[in-house]
Amino acid sequence: MSISGWEWFWAGEHGRDRLLRETLDAEISHSAMRTSALTSRLNHLQGSVEKRLEALTLAFDAYVELGDLRQQLNELPNTRQARLEVARVMEELMATGRAEPIEATGELDLWLTHAINAVVHRITAGEPSADERVAREQSSDAPIFIALVLGGLGQGEAVQDDLAELMITDGSANPSRQALWEGIITGKFGLHALETVETAVRPHLAAVQDWAEWLDRWAPSTRGAGLYDNALHLAQTLDELTEPDPVVAEARGARAREQIREQSAVMASGVTGQERHLRARAEVLRARIENPDAAAEDAGEAERDAHVEFDALIGMAIGDEGLSREVRARLIRWVLISVREAIRAVAPAEIPTDALELRKNYHGVTIRVDEEGPDPAAREAAIAQVRRSERRAPIRPWVAGAVAGVGLFTLIMAIVLTTGALAWIGVLLAVTGGAGYVWLKRIDDEYDDSVEVLLRSLDRKLEDDQAAVVKRAAERREQRLLEQGRQAVLETLAPLGE
Repeated sequence: MSISGWEWFWAGEHGRDRLLRETLDAEISHSAMRTSALTSRLNHLQGSVEKRLEALTLAFDAYVELGDLRQQLNELPNTRQARLEVARVMEELMATGRAEPIEATGELDLWLTHAINAVVHRITAGEPSADERVAREQSSDAPIFIALVLGGLGQGEAVQDDLAELMITDGSANPSRQALWEGIITGKFGLHALETVETAVRPHLAAVQDWAEWLDRWAPSTRGAGLYDNALHLAQTLDELTEPDPVVAEARGARAREQIREQSAVMASGVTGQERHLRARAEVLRARIENPDAAAEDAGEAERDAHVEFDALIGMAIGDEGLSREVRARLIRWVLISVREAIRAVAPAEIPTDALELRKNYHGVTIRVDEEGPDPAAREAAIAQVRRSERRAPIRPWVAGAVAGVGLFTLIMAIVLTTGALAWIGVLLAVTGGAGYVWLKRIDDEYDDSVEVLLRSLDRKLEDDQAAVVKRAAERREQRLLEQGRQAVLETLAPLGE
């Protein structure tokens, strides 16, 4: 803001001071705005530079790590030829049910080749072979691979006795065990496969922290119905199960078989074990180098995301109408037994048996309050005590008013009779009576106000006491209902055994 010469000339001394102050204030405000804008821009640039430097640092670290990974991958044995041979044998088995074993020597001496030879031997001879022992020694993935291939070929019953060991995990199932589970519940590993893995799978239900939430998610009678209602509903469902529609069951079995074959093909591709981890990590590092600013997903995190908790697998299965009645019934029994044990572990609620009432002393009177309200007689006694305890006027105000009226009458008579002494007496009585009336009326009003305040306070406290009793009664009724529900669930689930 600039000051013109004419404005300065005509402003005068005080006007010039005002002009200077306004100009300085405008310059200060403008400078502050520019400083704020520059500071904001500088902070943005600084943050962008720091972020860019951090991204470039991560990219450089990824480049270095990727070089180490390439070296580790190069040191691994060349499995390409072995994987091709295994894929060929698997295709023959899928097409004809027969295949010749691979000569597992040289580059073909790999757990995959021994494992597929074990499958061929199981199909032709019906028993384990030396190749199976070698494959198990070379890789922990071998037993699952053998089971999956046999399950996909319709020969899963041959490894039924091995399933319990294969399903032992920390509580979650990787894609391979998910495929095994699909085969187990759809009968691809024999009619008794689910019974075989019970000791390995059922204990995972003990890890469920909140059965009310679990049942509300996987087996609700009505959303938010609660633990006991949902448990009773699930027990009722157990008696109402029917066999699935044949078309639905066949489609369900086909999906399970396809999942088993896909997973066995993934394992046969060789992307398992150490190589799988290295290749997954390499993909993450390549993505980080190509786009340093993007947050690449960690390989371990991606692998963990592919895991599913066993309790979730069971939850999905009990509502799957494509599964057989026997399978769903067994899974529901597992769940109900676990629910029963969880309920038993919680001590029953102790419901108070004392009378639902309050007894409090108000103004020297003990008043009993229950759900219906305070005792009427005791309340009236307390009200009377309040009225007695407050100070009232010594006489009623109307008495002083009467005295004032007499004084006025005397004054009028004195005027009529022209008697001076009588006039003074009338004035004295009128003034005294009027002043007395005002004083007594004020005391009486204060009494009424005080009594009104105390009575309102008394009623408010009694209402609060009644509300407290009603709340306790409602809580007690809810506790009784919950305990009745608890007992009903325990009685209903008692015949399920252990």
